[in-house]
Amino acid sequence: MRGYNGKGSAVTRRSSGSRRARWRASTAFAALIGLTCGPIAVAEIQVTPRLQVRQTWTDTGNLDRIDGNNGEVISTISPGVQIAGQTNRVQAFIDYTLNGLIFFRDSSNSDIRHQLNGRVNTEVINDHFFVDVRASVRQQFNDFTGQVTNVQQNFTENRQTIQTYAVSPSYREQFGSFATADLTYTYSVTEQEREGDVGAPIGFNSDGRGQDVNFRLNSGRAFNRLNWTFSSRYQTNLRTFQDLRFETWRTLFDVRYDLGRSTSLLGSVGYEEFDDDTLLDPIEGVTWDVGLRLSPGPRTEIEGRVGERFDGTVFSGRLSYAFSASDRLVANYSEDLTVPNRNRLNLFDQVLDADGDGIPDLIPDDNEILGPDVFLTDAVFRQKRASLAFVRQLRKTTLSAQVFWFDREFPAENDFSADSYGGTINGQYRIDGAQSVSAQLIYRHNNANQDFSDDFVAFAPSYIYSLSPNLNASAQYTYTKRFSDNEFLDRSTNTITLSLTAFF
Repeated sequence: MRGYNGKGSAVTRRSSGSRRARWRASTAFAALIGLTCGPIAVAEIQVTPRLQVRQTWTDTGNLDRIDGNNGEVISTISPGVQIAGQTNRVQAFIDYTLNGLIFFRDSSNSDIRHQLNGRVNTEVINDHFFVDVRASVRQQFNDFTGQVTNVQQNFTENRQTIQTYAVSPSYREQFGSFATADLTYTYSVTEQEREGDVGAPIGFNSDGRGQDVNFRLNSGRAFNRLNWTFSSRYQTNLRTFQDLRFETWRTLFDVRYDLGRSTSLLGSVGYEEFDDDTLLDPIEGVTWDVGLRLSPGPRTEIEGRVGERFDGTVFSGRLSYAFSASDRLVANYSEDLTVPNRNRLNLFDQVLDADGDGIPDLIPDDNEILGPDVFLTDAVFRQKRASLAFVRQLRKTTLSAQVFWFDREFPAENDFSADSYGGTINGQYRIDGAQSVSAQLIYRHNNANQDFSDDFVAFAPSYIYSLSPNLNASAQYTYTKRFSDNEFLDRSTNTITLSLTAFF
């Protein structure tokens, strides 16, 4: 395994974290198999094994190196299986992949990575008691500004493995036509492992144990035009990094009154409280909003809300318009006043680099933020999000495009703000029953406090050919370029990948 010595150079270290991750992923996979096969042994179970072999050529085998002569040939062998089953009381879905990567020039970068997505839902008592078990193992880039490519085969210490496991028993009670009550308890475990041991960490992500108690009471058939929901939710989480703990409690009463088929009045009132180790004092207050929903036609839906939270005015809105059965446009805007750990603030998943030397600062100046999960402030911050998406789906053509804008703004005494904007275009064209081509274009701009500017561009065309119903071949070229004020990140990559996938 590799790590940084705090000065940007790579050092070699041994770690048992990768072995622990493999053992936990395998154990979770076996547990989910047992939960699936046990209750539905008498039912039909669909098991689909698969094997994918990929050959990748790239000019940046190690994304953390900025010198030349960094080309690499990477072979990836990925056996996997998908299991789906259902009875009257059990629904199960499990998808597991083991990725074995072989680096030919630098064999020390060879690795085994796991991907798991599983869920088993059991109805223990008919219409009353349920148990939901979930498991997820995935890899993702640790911070976006450190990302030099969107290809996962390359080696980088900017990647981490995230394992999430949760169990949720729930109880439901029907009060005739008046209301339906749901009480759910969730216990979750999140474990994060970096690609290497990092002496000067890029962020302060850490393992966590969480508990969530959620009660909901929804109006029933007795209410015609008036629909209402009462909810009360308590959440607590303990993170191993410095034993950080946060608790949240929120009670909300939400109503919708239909004036007619095309017009509805909206409103809510509630109370919330945050007790967070990263805050100097707990934050609490009354929240409310009012709004209007319009459906002037079968193709159009418009909704807008305005309200108050933590003594600040917040807005939200949504527009959905269907040009035809195959074309739809959706616009969203939301504005929120929240506290740091309630909505995990990543600052584009970047720790500030005040002196510009490319090394994250572990001890920033006063009023600066220590890291993605560590805050020393007793104030809330304003978070704004806006997006516009267009989707077209025809017989041979699928096209989706989305643009977004995201802004985080702290009070003046914190002297920090951050914004991001960009867009994604995905297109696919089916040439015939066996051939198809697709392309993806990504652009994202990050700006932190007007001091850091960063642009990321990616372009990835691909070609897929179905040799048979159970055998597919594909070829993909990926180009990525990062334009950054940080010389360490101002680089580009080129990658060609050939793959062969067989389903059994």
